[in-house]
Amino acid sequence: VQSCARLVIDALGPHDLAAVVFLANKRAGQEFTYDRSRLLAAVERYKGGSPGGALTTLAPRMLVDTLGDVADGLSALPARRKAIVYVATGLPIDIGSVMPDSPDWLEVLRAHDTGEFVGRLLGLFDRARRANVNVYCLDPSGLVGGLSVEQDFLRTLSQNTGGFTVTDTNDPQPGVAQIFRENSSYYVLGYQPANQRTEGRFRKVEVRVNRPGVTVRTRSGYMEPGRAPAATRKAPDTLGTAISGFLPKTDVSMRVTAAPFALSTRKRAALAIVVGLQPGRE
Repeated sequence: VQSCARLVIDALGPHDLAAVVFLANKRAGQEFTYDRSRLLAAVERYKGGSPGGALTTLAPRMLVDTLGDVADGLSALPARRKAIVYVATGLPIDIGSVMPDSPDWLEVLRAHDTGEFVGRLLGLFDRARRANVNVYCLDPSGLVGGLSVEQDFLRTLSQNTGGFTVTDTNDPQPGVAQIFRENSSYYVLGYQPANQRTEGRFRKVEVRVNRPGVTVRTRSGYMEPGRAPAATRKAPDTLGTAISGFLPKTDVSMRVTAAPFALSTRKRAALAIVVGLQPGRE
């Protein structure tokens, strides 16, 4: 785990902001910083004993809550690509067998008590998509051969958030390099759906290209908005969107006032410029 985490930290650029978060001992982590030495020091405080080693009711909850909290925190950052690198073995939960379309669904739920967890996991996927966060999984188990339930769990976690999993290898360096390559160069695509349905259903999104030898990695979809009472609907934060995004917005009113002031040197003048933005109103 520490070796994989060091590879990620060593690949950070001088302007990359990163944090170290532990599932259990959160106080041993490191808040967001540009200082690599602090990040490495936090990694050294890792003592092992990951709760993912056994199927308990505590481990799944800790995983979903921690990743969800990090995704929610990243959602406040400007609209750009953000990543969570999850370094751990997967949970021994067969996600496919606990979905409602499985014939032995109820029996599996009773045996492993994972019914609530699956719902929380689906909620995590939605929170990560809304925050524009991609989850990449690094499996520290090394070369084990074959696909295990734990590895399949990691793949499910990453594929549903637009990332990928590095597993079954003793050399995770190429995978780490690919993570940073993807997050350094990417396309932002948007579209307006013709179907304006608002029933809170999941909508699948698939992006295809006609260039051979290319792997397209995108979000698998999004949750459409649900119906909300008129009294609870909030006006859109037009101003916040305009100043936080990286794409220009042209429908926001702006007022600029310039006031010159003479200085004692007589050869120079001071100029005060005041810019005012008017938030949009419904």
